[in-house]
Amino acid sequence: MRQSQRARGIAIAMTLLAAGVAAPVSAQTADELVAKNIEARGGLDKLKAVTTIKMTGKMVSQGQQMQMISWMKRPNLALREMTVQGQKMAQAFDGQKAWMLNPFMGSTPLEMPGPQSDLMKDNSDFDGPLVDYQAKGSKVELVGPDTVDGTKAYRLKVTQKNGRVTDIYLDAATDLELKLVNEVSQDGRKIKVETLLSNYKPVSGIVMPHTIKTLVNGQLQAEVTIDSIEIGIPIDDSIFKMPRKGAALPGQTER
Repeated sequence: MRQSQRARGIAIAMTLLAAGVAAPVSAQTADELVAKNIEARGGLDKLKAVTTIKMTGKMVSQGQQMQMISWMKRPNLALREMTVQGQKMAQAFDGQKAWMLNPFMGSTPLEMPGPQSDLMKDNSDFDGPLVDYQAKGSKVELVGPDTVDGTKAYRLKVTQKNGRVTDIYLDAATDLELKLVNEVSQDGRKIKVETLLSNYKPVSGIVMPHTIKTLVNGQLQAEVTIDSIEIGIPIDDSIFKMPRKGAALPGQTER
C-alpha cells in the first residue's frame, strides 16, 4: 500500500511539474506575442499616428564608412541615400518599383532585380510585417522559444500572401525585435539575409532601434548607427521617384 501511495504521489508530482514547465510556453500564442511587440514599440495608436520618419547616421560596410540618410513615408515609400568617397548612392521604393543608383557602376539609376526588389519592397512596409498582418494577408506562426546571441527569444514565422517568409525573433524580456531572417535567390542560389536590431531608444513615444547590422550567409556586410531620428516632418512623395540620368538624387533637396 505504501509503495502504491508513493507511486501515486510521484505521478502527481510529475504531472504538476510538467504543467509548470509547459505553462509559460502554452500561455504564449503568436497573436499574444504580436500584441506585446506592438505595445512595446509604443502601442498601435502611436504607431499609426506616425506618417513620416527621417533617420541620419553612419554605415560601415567592407571597411568603408559612409554617411547615411533614410526617409520613409506611409504606407510604403522609402529612400536610403549614402555618401561614400564623395559619391552619392541610393536605394529606394516608390510604392510601385524599387530602384538603385550606384555611381561606381554608372550614372544611370536602375530598377532593382527581382529578389533584391522584393526584399526592398518588404523592408519598405512602414509599420513592419507584424502590424495588421491579417489585413495584409499574412500568416504568423509561433515556431517556439529560441535564442539570439545568448538572449532568450521567441521565433515567429511570417508568411506573406505572396509566399515570402520572414522569421522574426522577439526578445523574451522586452518583446522587441532582435533579429529578422529572410532568404533570397541570387544567381540561382539561396542567400540568407539576417538583420540584427539593438540599442533601442524612445523617439516621440515610439521605441526604435539605433543599431542595425546586416549579415549575408553569416558574414557581416554592414552596420548602421543611427545618430538622429525625426518623426512627422514634411516629406514630398517626389523624392522617392527614380531620377533621370544625370539628375541629382531627389533626397538631396529634402534635408
